[in-house]
Amino acid sequence: MTTVATAVALESASNLGSVWTTDFRHLLDGELEHLLASVDEVGFTTSGTSSSPVTWARDARQLSLEAATTVDVLGDDHDAVYSTVPPESLYGYVAILVAAKLKIPYRFDRWGTRRLPLVGNQPLVFSIPPSWNTLPATLTDFFESRNTPSKDPAVTVVHAGARLPRLADETVQAMQCRGRRITGVELFGASETGVVAAREFTTMRETPWVVVPDVEVVPNDQSSVHGRELDDAIHLLTVCSARVGRRVESAAPANAVTTGDLICGMDRGTMRIVGRASRRVKPGGSWVDLDHLDGQLRELLPGLNFVTTPIDDPLWGEHIELIVDARGGDDAGDLHQHLRLHSDRIDIVPIRVRTDVVLDWSPMGKVRVTKANQFIPTIPEPYSVPNRAA
Repeated sequence: MTTVATAVALESASNLGSVWTTDFRHLLDGELEHLLASVDEVGFTTSGTSSSPVTWARDARQLSLEAATTVDVLGDDHDAVYSTVPPESLYGYVAILVAAKLKIPYRFDRWGTRRLPLVGNQPLVFSIPPSWNTLPATLTDFFESRNTPSKDPAVTVVHAGARLPRLADETVQAMQCRGRRITGVELFGASETGVVAAREFTTMRETPWVVVPDVEVVPNDQSSVHGRELDDAIHLLTVCSARVGRRVESAAPANAVTTGDLICGMDRGTMRIVGRASRRVKPGGSWVDLDHLDGQLRELLPGLNFVTTPIDDPLWGEHIELIVDARGGDDAGDLHQHLRLHSDRIDIVPIRVRTDVVLDWSPMGKVRVTKANQFIPTIPEPYSVPNRAA
């Protein structure tokens, strides 16, 4: 494993390999801000999952504010940071900044495909969905190997970048029931906005998010998105903050930006997130949240590499298709039959399953589909009308 100097970690973290570590314990007061100033600006590019990728740059002041805001949410009582989040994303880079601000060791393990060797007594773990394949075993090993009579071990697990896997919430709840000191914190934000809100782990979609103090959330009055009418109580999210990035083609930071997120129920510094505008579709007249459907499909077909995508066909109208990575060798007919047999466990059965596309993955572990495959001109096979869960 490579040990990286602090200045190098802050300047070129995205090029340092899949496993490396940096010890920030020797940083002097004010040194982090000095190092960030020498880096000048850092750019973070959106995944391109639902639209064309856009790069948002941040200067030293904004990065320092991002680190301070994140520490305010997560607390400062940690003795090590472990991250499975690629540093080329803002969320992954902030994990480095948090370790530097707290002056504690940092270790990176891309996507957490191995068990993390958690040490110390109060580690902070930054996670994304792929890392939950190994995190339950990592956390179990940590608590079972600790024997510190003076202070009980405690772990804080952070999640962002995609919908929280059910396994994450179930793992944390099970450990809490056994008396383990473990906290799960979900962060909501984006490459353009930075962190906007937070809440403890929950798989309940209606649980409100607490907006961080330096952010003003404004409901956008736009009544339709991509030609689809929005419900009266649902609005696009507009974020006002000094931490909003600068589009690389613009001369100055935006200060305010409207995202593709849909919100409702704002009250006393909280909000409810309905989903992504690009992932909330209405095939056949009923709303379907594709992010929620993805979670159901992962439980029904564990280990499958796939993406659900809306297809706007001129003859068949808008419908949902399941595109499975061709490298898995799965049979489209068998998968579709399995989904129809278990239609009561998912919101909607995709009208078609394809296994002839090689999928691309973003640094955050999100599946991307090339534009050519987003709108397929061929007419789908005449499958039966999709079943819907009650």
